[in-house]
Amino acid sequence: MSPVYQYKAKNWAGETQQGTTNASNMKEATDYLRTQNLVVMDIKMQSSLGGASGESFLENLKKRSPLSKAKSRDYMVFCRQFATMVQAGMAALQSVQILAQQMENAELRERLQEVAISVEKGSPLWEAFDKHSDFFPRILINMIEAGEAGGMLDEVLENLADHFEKQNDLEEKIRSATTYPLVVGVMALGVLALMLFFVLPQFEGIFRDLGMDLPLITRIVLGISGFFMDFWYIFLILIIVGIILLWRYVQTDEGRWRFDNLKLNMPVFGPIYQKTIVARFARTLSTLLYSGVGVLNSLELVERVLNNVVVGNTMQRTREVVQKGQPMAPALEKSGLFPLLMVEMINVGEETGSLDNMLMRSADFYEKEVAYVMDRLGSIIEPILLIFIGVFVGIMVASIITPMFQMGDFL
Repeated sequence: MSPVYQYKAKNWAGETQQGTTNASNMKEATDYLRTQNLVVMDIKMQSSLGGASGESFLENLKKRSPLSKAKSRDYMVFCRQFATMVQAGMAALQSVQILAQQMENAELRERLQEVAISVEKGSPLWEAFDKHSDFFPRILINMIEAGEAGGMLDEVLENLADHFEKQNDLEEKIRSATTYPLVVGVMALGVLALMLFFVLPQFEGIFRDLGMDLPLITRIVLGISGFFMDFWYIFLILIIVGIILLWRYVQTDEGRWRFDNLKLNMPVFGPIYQKTIVARFARTLSTLLYSGVGVLNSLELVERVLNNVVVGNTMQRTREVVQKGQPMAPALEKSGLFPLLMVEMINVGEETGSLDNMLMRSADFYEKEVAYVMDRLGSIIEPILLIFIGVFVGIMVASIITPMFQMGDFL
């Protein structure tokens, strides 16, 4: 008897169907479902117990997790493999269908399956992706549109893969540089909470029973501990309410502008964030221009990619200047957000007709600059954190040990 395959598929109307079919192998089952005008979203052999083998509870949980949102690495792998298939002469529809079964990210797989349905119904590839603009980056959608129009989809996909690879490398460098300080900070807060809520109250009871005259440092530390023990719920409520009010304020136009402006101007981290913005601007704009997207459309897409209202206003003013036939370099310089070196390189690129190349070189330079600064910052923060923890532990120990030395005299 042929094996039974349990499937989940969508018809051309976009309706989801589930069922079983008999076939000698998975390929035969998939081919049969396609003859029924169904696009397979998931298929697996049914186990002897009647359930579908394959997807575990943990996989289901991961699929529903907010962390399943596609990252730069996911898009990089997708674009690289898509480009390879197109270069090999495979049709775009068939490529998307295959990739929809192979992607690690669950949400990306599902979106690609829906893209395949739209293409199978006759939609252009870029339009099928555009229907999921809430998930796929705008740069991917618009560059695919340019690639389809210019007959160079494989080249555009290669450029996209390089773009997402560079973006992923930068994100990984920032993440690796901030992980250690974050872990140490969380551990320090955990130790602080442990001392204030559990350790110090035990010693306070001992000292009170003995009726000792406690040193000043011990009275201060025990007072702080008792205050937090008595009113911890008030602090918790204040923190929650504060976070909610801050979040709602940031959703307003004024709040969003102030928050984005703060990120650009805060001490130490502001310059790093600004360099990251500059690097992403140069990388995105160079990729778009190299792939044949117009300057005005490219600037509009860059504005969305950077996701900063203050920089977005600069992009809008720059777009207005370019629309009048004027160069963009003076507008960028006037904003004060872009370094003079980049402005000069953009100016040279506009005059020589090699703007995409100049922007790509600028992106390489500032990405290396961000990586270097983050490495230095990490090496500076580590000893500062160690000193802070040492001082904190010293105060805690002194507040406990000092009365214990006096305890012998008291007894």
